[in-house]
Amino acid sequence: MAELNQIWTDLLDKASIKAIENGRHDIADYLQLKLANDTVRQKGVNWLSQTFIDQGMEASLNNPGIFIDRISPHAFKIGMSNMVGSMIQVRHGVRCISLETGWARTPSDGIMRNGALAVAQLKHFGISAADAVYKLIRGELLPVWIDEQDVEVRTEEILRHFQIFLKN
Repeated sequence: MAELNQIWTDLLDKASIKAIENGRHDIADYLQLKLANDTVRQKGVNWLSQTFIDQGMEASLNNPGIFIDRISPHAFKIGMSNMVGSMIQVRHGVRCISLETGWARTPSDGIMRNGALAVAQLKHFGISAADAVYKLIRGELLPVWIDEQDVEVRTEEILRHFQIFLKN
């Protein structure tokens, strides 16, 4: 996926340069904004994904038989929109907790609602009441992940989900 992201970045850079050469500064400005937003999105997704993996690895220290898998690229639905990104699954026996992260990459994928730069779905296999949906938004200084009640998602929130996962 990192290779694909680099190719995409290179294509946006080349398109921006071509737009400037053709006097289309409006298009160049749009492409630079898209590139900047994609960079912010990727950094936000990386933080949430790494936090999830770290919690899974911590859980595996005291619980033999935990397996962590990453699927990338991965597509999933949020409403009517198609999100493209990755999925991380942590399995322990029949139990599974997964984190899907991504954003709508093309116009045909749909739209990002409510100012979201990226979205994430955290799912507990068999305990749907514990599932959560997060969105990455621009914060005062840095982008932040928030839950459906607009509360900032911190490492403790991910730890809470792992406690649910390990309890059952």
